[in-house]
Amino acid sequence: MKNGNHKHGLVHFTGIGGIGVSALAQWYKHQGWQVQGSDSTRSLVTDSLKTVGIEIFISQNAAQKINQNVDLLIYSNAIPANHPERERAKRLRIRQFCYPQALGELTAQKKTIAVCGTHGKSTTTSMVALILEEAKFDPTVIVGTRIPQLQNRNFKFGRSPWLVIEADEYREAFLSYVPQAIIATNVEAEHLDYYKNFAHVKRAFRKFFNRLKPKGILLLNSEDTFLNTVKIRRDTRVRFYSHTGRRAKEIAKLIKVPGFHNLSNACAADALAGALGIKKQIRNHALAKFKGTWRRFEFRGHFQGADVFDDYAHHPTEIKATLQGARQMYPRARIICVHQPHHTSRLRHLFHDFVIAFAEADRVIILETYKVQGREVEKADRNKTALKLAEKISESKPAAYAARPGDVLKLLKKEVKAGDVIIIMGAGDITEIAGKLTV
Repeated sequence: MKNGNHKHGLVHFTGIGGIGVSALAQWYKHQGWQVQGSDSTRSLVTDSLKTVGIEIFISQNAAQKINQNVDLLIYSNAIPANHPERERAKRLRIRQFCYPQALGELTAQKKTIAVCGTHGKSTTTSMVALILEEAKFDPTVIVGTRIPQLQNRNFKFGRSPWLVIEADEYREAFLSYVPQAIIATNVEAEHLDYYKNFAHVKRAFRKFFNRLKPKGILLLNSEDTFLNTVKIRRDTRVRFYSHTGRRAKEIAKLIKVPGFHNLSNACAADALAGALGIKKQIRNHALAKFKGTWRRFEFRGHFQGADVFDDYAHHPTEIKATLQGARQMYPRARIICVHQPHHTSRLRHLFHDFVIAFAEADRVIILETYKVQGREVEKADRNKTALKLAEKISESKPAAYAARPGDVLKLLKKEVKAGDVIIIMGAGDITEIAGKLTV
């Protein structure tokens, strides 16, 4: 699939509300394609796509929109082969590519900087993109979050050969990419519904590192045990970064986003930009202007005199890091964390890690688990549910279970006081609670 040979054709995106898929859809729009897409639910993402001229169909069954006029179907990695739109496209002999395949072809054509890792991908990708913008590289950017400095979008079209992407490891998606440079932030046991064990996760990352173009740059977090010991191909330029040391101390004084995890992300972006020859003064200026990203400890407003933040954290390490950052900002405040587990498999595999992840919170409310469409294939464990998580946490601090979002709102209205900090946390639809609190 070469974009230049099929300009002005019609491409349909199934699962267009996905944060990565939506960014790629915008790339096709800029290339001259007619773009349409479908998703099961309306969202900020789908509304944003409409503003740039992309036709959106919100329906459980938009298969009738797949007809002979469609030249290409691109689908989210979470869309199964028996999805009605994919089945109809197959009957009509319409070419199909999953999101990683379509993005992979673009990475081969560009000078691609890919940011991978279990945590910190979106923030680090955003920081790299903004430094390159400051340095007049004019990159194309495809990232899994909305960036305030990019008109609150997850995509930017650049006219240079440079491409900055967030490289997701789920279902080995990143093995479709051919980068010029890779940043690896960290590697932990995640997406175990697919990988089954940590050994498989590490194998996938090793394979990805070997997909670097000859003499490519591999930037690794020196504080990650696996990354510190991984064996790399000889023609790769390997560099390490750390959130300690002289340069890290300089960066710590510049950035405005809290937490050691964000300092580490900034050090990664800075080190990569340095390897590309970007002057320190330019890197400093870009990092100092970085305002954070959508749903990464995003301030949403006030509720009964409390500050309300919205955060995407859905893995124990992310929860711990976000709460530590919050505690740095609010050393004396009462921190109330409302968390929605995301995906029953993740909760089952990492249950004990979740129990201890809320150490910096003073009060915890656990909402019923968000079920991920197409991924709930494993049998639920009655001893590792959202209710059991709340009960276990309550052994060491005040904690409650909420079956429905309305129950969360009732609890918060009853007990929140001026000066408290509320963090709404999770990757599912829990973000809607933050909106309801701050209207």
